[in-house]
Amino acid sequence: MKYCTHCGKPLEPGEKFCSKCGAKVPEEDRVQHSSSNNNRRREPNRSQRPAPQKQKPAWLFALIGFVIALLIAGIGYAAYNAYQNKNAEHHHSDQPASSEQNQSNTNKESELPETQPVSVDVNSDSFSENYMNSDNSNGYEGFYIGDSKDSIENSHGKPEGTMDINGNEAHLYGNMAVSYDNNEQVDHVFVVPSDMTTDAFTDFHNTPNETRGDTWYYDKNKDNSYTIKVYTDGSDVKAIENIEQI
Repeated sequence: MKYCTHCGKPLEPGEKFCSKCGAKVPEEDRVQHSSSNNNRRREPNRSQRPAPQKQKPAWLFALIGFVIALLIAGIGYAAYNAYQNKNAEHHHSDQPASSEQNQSNTNKESELPETQPVSVDVNSDSFSENYMNSDNSNGYEGFYIGDSKDSIENSHGKPEGTMDINGNEAHLYGNMAVSYDNNEQVDHVFVVPSDMTTDAFTDFHNTPNETRGDTWYYDKNKDNSYTIKVYTDGSDVKAIENIEQI
């Protein structure tokens, strides 16, 4: 520190005249003082240590965690909505297909020819000779095992209805009926008499050779290739089937 040589006041760096008495400060005092002051400024304070960093408050971490949780929840909600919308669109797209399929089935039925029922008199000499005593295990009256449902309906039209015969859904065409397998091919051909009692049937065709509950078997000749199977409900004959020899 330099002082005024006139009044003794401490001089400021680079001061040319004393601020107190106005005396001129010698050139050399200004330079030395300025240089000394600059050197002092350049010298670092070795005793001064960097101030320790302040620790971030706990609430800041809690806030960051809350924001992250909100982001995750938002992403999850958006993904869930997208999944639900996709399923809704898929379900909606399936509905027209079902409607179109139903419409196609309806159109197909409307295009089929009218039902052509077949009349069969089971208590007749012709039926006794040509069915009860002949091999018709492959079919009868235009209905044959292995025929497709389409071919049957194209030939005989729409069925009049259905009935259950020994667990088979039989499609009715007058006194004839057929059932279909999973491939929609004929697997059974039945003759279904109208209002035929068991007594009236046995009076004309004699008693069966074997009975198993309500099912009768006419099979007096074991050397032939067929057996006649009659389905009854105890009082009426429901259906007659010509099957392979059992």
